[in-house]
Amino acid sequence: EIFVYANIVFTLGDYVLTAGQSIGMAFYEVEMCQIPWTAISVFVIILPLTQLRNLSDLKYLVWVNMFSLTFVVFLVCIYLMVQGRQDGIVTEAVVEGLDVLEVFQAISKFAFAYAGQFLYLEMMAEMKEPNDFPKSLVFAAAPYQLSMYVFMSTVGYYYLGENQPDLILQALPFNWTRVLASTLLFIHMIIAYLVKGNVFARAIHLAVFPSTVNSTDCTAKTHWFIITSGTATLAFLIAILIPNFELLSGLIGALMIPVVCWGVPIVTVWKARQVKKKPTPIWEKILFL
Repeated sequence: EIFVYANIVFTLGDYVLTAGQSIGMAFYEVEMCQIPWTAISVFVIILPLTQLRNLSDLKYLVWVNMFSLTFVVFLVCIYLMVQGRQDGIVTEAVVEGLDVLEVFQAISKFAFAYAGQFLYLEMMAEMKEPNDFPKSLVFAAAPYQLSMYVFMSTVGYYYLGENQPDLILQALPFNWTRVLASTLLFIHMIIAYLVKGNVFARAIHLAVFPSTVNSTDCTAKTHWFIITSGTATLAFLIAILIPNFELLSGLIGALMIPVVCWGVPIVTVWKARQVKKKPTPIWEKILFL
């Protein structure tokens, strides 16, 4: 559980960092450093919204989240295509001088990008028909996520090459395209924070104030506010202590994801089948190993 909650907290910090960068790029004419933008994102916008206490309250925001991300991806890619590939852009099938450290850094970022297993049970618990979750994952969520990542990374690398910035929006000019894309990315990050932050806050609420978890009175709301405030503050501190998206996402992917998303689910399934005295197919044992 420690690794799961630590992973969520660091991921929230990553979301807060990106949200702060996004709102700063949206208001690029305002001369202000990164920390105030991050503080505004956390304490003015995120904290009030985290007072929604159930994942079911956020179900409509998921659609907003998907459409905002899709629009950002296509906006950036269309801009790069219209601008065309500039002279001197370098792209290689295998980067020259690639070392082991760079390989593992890239793998860590991939791991972070596709990590979500630790939230699946929470999502299933909120569904009216939990048995439909595998279908939604296999036929909707996974293909969408894969296609967006592949499309964005392919177009970005082809048109920008080694000059591709850590945050692809930084390749946009200082005009309405940057403002619109930054605003939509900000919305995407806020909603992503709300989903994972809700799961983390509820877990803490259950551990510290179990008697008010399902209550809606003033005491329960106060407990929830204390927890969400502490979570937001912790995420803010992570964002300002590691103010680099590439480094922070790589750190999470290297330290947390192997345990939380690869180790824990396998052990959990294995032990659950032992308790239920259900056999594990040989092909699954091979994949587990």
